[in-house]
This record gives sequence, C-alpha cells and structure tokens, in this order.
Amino acid sequence: MPLLIAFLFLLLAAGRMVDARSDVVSAANDAARVASLQTTADAAHAQAQLAAEDTLAGEGLSCQGGVRAVVTAPQGFVRGGVVQVDVACDVDTSDLGLLTDAIGAVVTVRETAREPIDTYRSE
Repeated sequence: MPLLIAFLFLLLAAGRMVDARSDVVSAANDAARVASLQTTADAAHAQAQLAAEDTLAGEGLSCQGGVRAVVTAPQGFVRGGVVQVDVACDVDTSDLGLLTDAIGAVVTVRETAREPIDTYRSE
C-alpha cells in the first residue's frame, strides 16, 4: 500500500510539471509575439513581461518570485530581425510531501520562443 501511495504522488508531481511546462511554453510564445510587434527594444521587453505574466495568471500558475521574461534580439532590434524571449517560472512543489525531498520544494520551468520582428511595423 505505501508503494501505491508513493506512485500516486509521483503521478501527481509529473502531472503538475507537465501542466506548468505547457503554461510556460504558452507564456513564452505569447511574449515573443507581443515583443515582435513593438517599435523599440525597451517596449518589447516591457510588453513581453506583461504578456508572460498575463498568460500565466490566466492559466492559474503562480510563480514564486514572479515571472522572469528576458528579451534579446541577436541581430539587433530591427525590421526583419528575430526577437527571442526566455521565460522562467519557479513552481512551488512543497505540498507534494515526501517527493519534495526528491524533486525539491521549488522547480524552475524555463522556455524560449523566437519570432521574426514585424517587417511592416511603424517606426
């Protein structure tokens, strides 16, 4: 019986991590799309952060310490370039009992998304 209970907790942890990862993937994609439509790198960073926060809040995922979104544009923030957004979220798993020792009380979920910067945006 204890083995069955441990297995159920493991399934619960796996399900929570898959759900959190899916939410962070959505947040990164939304943030990259919003960033690609902005006219400046500063505006792209600000709007990407807001988009990531809104997406995760809408999915009901609470990140310890807040959502972290980092925007970079390797070729520069120019029309036709590419914007990359890295989103990270620290997910609390302390309520999983004994599994906390195995996976940690906080698990960081990260995702990167890229979008072409809008060629037809206004300057």
